[in-house]
Amino acid sequence: MVLAHSESRKQFVVRSIKDLPFWAKSLIAPAVAVTVMLAMAGTAFVNLAYQETSVSNLDNVAFEGLRQSMVAIEALTDFQTELYHLSSTAANETDHVKFDATALRLTKRLDAIAPQVKGVAAREGIAAITDDFVGYDWSARQMIEFTRHDAAYGVMMMGYAEDFFDKLRNVLTETTARAQQHRNAATNDLLAGLARMRLSFLTLVVLGAGVSIAAALLIAREISVPTVRLTQTMTALAEGSLEVGIPDRERNDEIGAMANAVQIFKENMVKRRSLASEIVYLAHHDALTNLANRVLFQENLQRELGYVRRVAALRSIIWTSTTSRQ
Repeated sequence: MVLAHSESRKQFVVRSIKDLPFWAKSLIAPAVAVTVMLAMAGTAFVNLAYQETSVSNLDNVAFEGLRQSMVAIEALTDFQTELYHLSSTAANETDHVKFDATALRLTKRLDAIAPQVKGVAAREGIAAITDDFVGYDWSARQMIEFTRHDAAYGVMMMGYAEDFFDKLRNVLTETTARAQQHRNAATNDLLAGLARMRLSFLTLVVLGAGVSIAAALLIAREISVPTVRLTQTMTALAEGSLEVGIPDRERNDEIGAMANAVQIFKENMVKRRSLASEIVYLAHHDALTNLANRVLFQENLQRELGYVRRVAALRSIIWTSTTSRQ
């Protein structure tokens, strides 16, 4: 049943194309090509929009998260190095004014690092970063303050700062690893989108070329085959064969119009032949009695006399040939 339905739909499409005028048939292949190009353009726009989303995600999520995490780690590492330097030089520093200036500079730098670390925590949604930084901020400030008064107390607080620094650095390192994974996933997604776009373009090109070629062949067949049939029919009519049928008269295009014109030409030829036969009959028969007239009698007499003359001449030739042999 499905095959029958498919066959009926195919026949309907063929009949529909067959009934189209020539100018409409000639536009089918270009229309298919234009449709394919529009489909390719639409596919390109959709894929480009998807690529823009992927690039934005790659930039905002992966690259930006990775950058912020790496910047925070670098800033904290540099700050921790300066704390080590402050702790090692506190015992030997006699210029308290210079030492106080260094302590103030480190405090301000810690204030500048705080928004960076909190931004990473808020972006990634990891509360441990905020908790560890609070501990590190407290221990670092305590270490700076104690070192200003007594280097020994500063060294003691440096141990707390190291512990919080290790925890914070480990959390930020894990965050950096996750950001790298997001970057790799976004990059793979972008490359996969490009591959899908190439495949879509290739599919549309092959499909469009195939449909265009099939449409061109179908149109050429729908024009050439009935044209050849009509030419053969007109040749047969020209040779006097009035029994031949006129094909494609049911078509609604130019071929059908030509076939109907040939049918009218055939009917006129049949009428002329019938009229000629009637004229010949009337020339040899009386119109009232329908009996043979003098013209027919004379034609029959002349025909018989001619036959007699030909027989007499043949006999004379045979007799002469026989006599000469004797």
